Amino acid sequence: MGDFGVKLTGDWERAAQITQRMNDRFDQAAERAILKEAHYLRGKMVQNITSGGALAGKPFAPLSPMTLAVRQFTGRGGSKPLIVTGGLRNAITVLKVNGGVFVGIKRSGKGKGGAGGSNLAELHEFGGGPWTRPMTDKQRRFLAAAARNAGIPFGDPPQGGGVLKIRIPARPFIQPVVDQFARGEDVKKRFWNEVARAMGGDFGTP
Repeated sequence: MGDFGVKLTGDWERAAQITQRMNDRFDQAAERAILKEAHYLRGKMVQNITSGGALAGKPFAPLSPMTLAVRQFTGRGGSKPLIVTGGLRNAITVLKVNGGVFVGIKRSGKGKGGAGGSNLAELHEFGGGPWTRPMTDKQRRFLAAAARNAGIPFGDPPQGGGVLKIRIPARPFIQPVVDQFARGEDVKKRFWNEVARAMGGDFGTP
Protein backbone atom coordinates (compact mmCIF):
# COMPACT_ATOMS: atom_id res chain seq x y z
CA MET A 1 0.00 0.00 0.00
CA GLY A 2 1.36 3.39 -0.94
CA ASP A 3 1.93 6.28 1.41
CA PHE A 4 -0.95 8.70 1.99
CA GLY A 5 -1.43 11.88 3.93
CA VAL A 6 -4.26 13.77 5.62
CA LYS A 7 -4.85 17.46 5.04
CA LEU A 8 -7.17 19.38 7.35
CA THR A 9 -9.34 22.05 5.80
CA GLY A 10 -11.67 24.60 7.35
CA ASP A 11 -11.45 26.94 10.32
CA TRP A 12 -9.93 24.53 12.79
CA GLU A 13 -8.74 27.30 15.08
CA ARG A 14 -12.31 28.47 15.58
CA ALA A 15 -13.49 24.88 16.01
CA ALA A 16 -10.90 24.39 18.74
CA GLN A 17 -12.03 27.56 20.50
CA ILE A 18 -15.65 26.45 20.38
CA THR A 19 -14.97 22.97 21.73
CA GLN A 20 -12.71 24.25 24.51
CA ARG A 21 -15.47 26.49 25.85
CA MET A 22 -18.32 24.16 25.03
CA ASN A 23 -19.04 22.80 28.50
CA ASP A 24 -19.13 26.18 30.25
CA ARG A 25 -21.19 27.76 27.50
CA PHE A 26 -23.66 24.92 27.44
CA ASP A 27 -24.07 24.97 31.23
CA GLN A 28 -24.78 28.71 31.13
CA ALA A 29 -27.17 28.36 28.21
CA ALA A 30 -29.03 25.50 29.89
CA GLU A 31 -29.37 27.48 33.14
CA ARG A 32 -30.78 30.47 31.27
CA ALA A 33 -33.17 28.22 29.35
CA ILE A 34 -34.49 26.65 32.56
CA LEU A 35 -34.97 30.06 34.17
CA LYS A 36 -36.76 31.34 31.07
CA GLU A 37 -39.10 28.35 31.16
CA ALA A 38 -39.79 28.94 34.85
CA HIS A 39 -40.66 32.60 34.26
CA TYR A 40 -42.84 31.58 31.33
CA LEU A 41 -44.87 29.27 33.58
CA ARG A 42 -45.03 31.88 36.34
CA GLY A 43 -46.48 34.34 33.84
CA LYS A 44 -49.09 31.81 32.78
CA MET A 45 -50.09 31.20 36.41
CA VAL A 46 -50.51 34.94 36.98
CA GLN A 47 -52.53 35.27 33.76
CA ASN A 48 -54.63 32.26 34.76
CA ILE A 49 -55.65 33.92 38.02
CA THR A 50 -56.46 37.16 36.20
CA SER A 51 -58.60 35.25 33.69
CA GLY A 52 -60.52 33.46 36.43
CA GLY A 53 -59.06 30.12 35.39
CA ALA A 54 -60.20 30.43 31.77
CA LEU A 55 -56.65 30.64 30.39
CA ALA A 56 -55.93 27.04 31.38
CA GLY A 57 -59.42 25.82 30.52
CA LYS A 58 -60.63 25.37 34.12
CA PRO A 59 -62.79 28.40 35.04
CA PHE A 60 -62.95 29.06 38.78
CA ALA A 61 -66.10 28.40 40.77
CA PRO A 62 -68.01 31.69 41.12
CA LEU A 63 -68.06 33.57 44.41
CA SER A 64 -71.09 33.11 46.62
CA PRO A 65 -73.70 35.89 46.75
CA MET A 66 -72.72 36.61 50.36
CA THR A 67 -69.03 36.94 49.47
CA LEU A 68 -69.93 39.36 46.69
CA ALA A 69 -72.14 41.29 49.10
CA VAL A 70 -69.28 41.63 51.61
CA ARG A 71 -66.92 42.79 48.85
CA GLN A 72 -69.36 45.44 47.74
CA PHE A 73 -70.10 46.53 51.31
CA THR A 74 -66.40 46.96 52.14
CA GLY A 75 -65.64 48.83 48.93
CA ARG A 76 -63.69 45.98 47.37
CA GLY A 77 -65.72 45.34 44.26
CA GLY A 78 -65.30 42.91 41.44
CA SER A 79 -66.62 39.41 41.03
CA LYS A 80 -63.45 37.48 40.16
CA PRO A 81 -62.11 35.02 42.73
CA LEU A 82 -58.54 35.17 44.09
CA ILE A 83 -57.70 38.71 42.97
CA VAL A 84 -59.42 41.01 45.44
CA THR A 85 -56.04 42.15 46.86
CA GLY A 86 -53.65 40.81 44.23
CA GLY A 87 -51.59 39.20 47.00
CA LEU A 88 -51.88 35.67 45.67
CA ARG A 89 -50.79 36.63 42.16
CA ASN A 90 -47.87 38.65 43.48
CA ALA A 91 -46.73 35.78 45.70
CA ILE A 92 -46.06 33.47 42.75
CA THR A 93 -42.30 33.47 42.36
CA VAL A 94 -39.33 31.82 40.67
CA LEU A 95 -36.43 30.62 42.84
CA LYS A 96 -33.23 28.70 42.18
CA VAL A 97 -33.12 25.70 44.52
CA ASN A 98 -30.69 22.76 44.71
CA GLY A 99 -29.55 23.00 41.12
CA GLY A 100 -33.11 23.37 39.84
CA VAL A 101 -35.83 26.00 39.75
CA PHE A 102 -38.96 26.34 41.90
CA VAL A 103 -42.10 27.98 40.50
CA GLY A 104 -44.93 28.68 42.92
CA ILE A 105 -45.54 30.19 46.35
CA LYS A 106 -42.77 29.57 48.85
CA ARG A 107 -43.59 28.40 52.35
CA SER A 108 -41.90 31.38 53.96
CA GLY A 109 -44.22 33.77 52.12
CA LYS A 110 -46.90 35.47 54.18
CA GLY A 111 -50.37 36.48 53.18
CA LYS A 112 -52.52 39.20 54.69
CA GLY A 113 -52.66 38.90 58.47
CA GLY A 114 -49.49 36.80 58.55
CA ALA A 115 -51.04 33.62 57.17
CA GLY A 116 -48.65 31.34 55.34
CA GLY A 117 -48.77 32.03 51.63
CA SER A 118 -48.31 28.40 50.67
CA ASN A 119 -51.15 27.40 53.01
CA LEU A 120 -53.49 29.89 51.35
CA ALA A 121 -52.39 28.72 47.92
CA GLU A 122 -53.04 25.09 48.86
CA LEU A 123 -56.44 26.02 50.26
CA HIS A 124 -57.49 27.68 47.00
CA GLU A 125 -55.89 25.03 44.79
CA PHE A 126 -57.65 22.10 46.47
CA GLY A 127 -60.51 23.70 48.40
CA GLY A 128 -61.38 23.16 52.03
CA GLY A 129 -64.13 22.88 54.59
CA PRO A 130 -66.83 23.17 55.46
CA TRP A 131 -65.91 24.66 58.81
CA THR A 132 -68.35 25.95 61.42
CA ARG A 133 -67.88 28.52 64.13
CA PRO A 134 -70.22 30.44 66.41
CA MET A 135 -71.34 33.77 64.97
CA THR A 136 -70.81 36.79 67.19
CA ASP A 137 -73.36 39.59 67.42
CA LYS A 138 -70.87 41.89 65.68
CA GLN A 139 -70.48 39.45 62.80
CA ARG A 140 -74.23 39.04 62.48
CA ARG A 141 -74.78 42.81 62.34
CA PHE A 142 -72.03 43.18 59.74
CA LEU A 143 -73.33 40.37 57.51
CA ALA A 144 -76.91 41.58 57.85
CA ALA A 145 -75.85 45.09 56.79
CA ALA A 146 -73.85 43.71 53.84
CA ALA A 147 -76.79 41.57 52.71
CA ARG A 148 -79.23 44.46 53.06
CA ASN A 149 -76.90 46.71 51.06
CA ALA A 150 -76.73 44.10 48.28
CA GLY A 151 -80.47 43.44 48.36
CA ILE A 152 -80.17 39.75 49.22
CA PRO A 153 -81.98 37.89 52.04
CA PHE A 154 -80.19 37.27 55.30
CA GLY A 155 -81.02 34.73 57.97
CA ASP A 156 -81.06 31.47 56.03
CA PRO A 157 -78.15 29.03 56.16
CA PRO A 158 -75.20 29.40 56.05
CA GLN A 159 -75.75 32.56 58.14
CA GLY A 160 -78.71 31.33 60.18
CA GLY A 161 -78.74 29.55 63.50
CA GLY A 162 -76.01 31.64 65.09
CA VAL A 163 -73.34 29.64 63.28
CA LEU A 164 -71.03 30.57 60.44
CA LYS A 165 -70.48 27.84 57.88
CA ILE A 166 -67.47 28.36 55.64
CA ARG A 167 -66.49 26.33 52.61
CA ILE A 168 -63.77 27.19 50.09
CA PRO A 169 -64.37 25.61 46.66
CA ALA A 170 -61.33 24.31 44.82
CA ARG A 171 -60.09 26.92 42.35
CA PRO A 172 -56.89 25.36 40.99
CA PHE A 173 -54.62 27.96 39.44
CA ILE A 174 -51.35 25.97 39.28
CA GLN A 175 -52.00 22.40 38.14
CA PRO A 176 -54.17 23.33 35.13
CA VAL A 177 -51.39 25.65 33.94
CA VAL A 178 -48.83 22.86 34.26
CA ASP A 179 -51.13 20.48 32.40
CA GLN A 180 -51.82 22.98 29.62
CA PHE A 181 -48.51 24.78 29.17
CA ALA A 182 -45.81 22.41 30.50
CA ARG A 183 -46.35 19.35 28.34
CA GLY A 184 -43.13 17.40 28.00
CA GLU A 185 -42.58 17.84 24.28
CA ASP A 186 -43.41 21.56 24.43
CA VAL A 187 -41.00 22.15 27.29
CA LYS A 188 -38.29 20.17 25.52
CA LYS A 189 -38.73 22.17 22.33
CA ARG A 190 -38.63 25.54 24.11
CA PHE A 191 -35.58 24.45 26.12
CA TRP A 192 -33.48 23.32 23.16
CA ASN A 193 -34.49 26.30 21.03
CA GLU A 194 -33.36 28.63 23.80
CA VAL A 195 -30.08 26.72 24.26
CA ALA A 196 -29.40 26.87 20.51
CA ARG A 197 -30.15 30.59 20.46
CA ALA A 198 -27.88 31.25 23.45
CA MET A 199 -25.06 29.24 21.87
CA GLY A 200 -25.21 31.44 18.79
CA GLY A 201 -25.89 28.54 16.45
CA ASP A 202 -22.41 27.03 17.00
CA PHE A 203 -23.94 23.60 17.39
CA GLY A 204 -26.88 23.93 15.06
CA THR A 205 -30.52 23.88 16.04
CA PRO A 206 -32.67 21.13 17.57
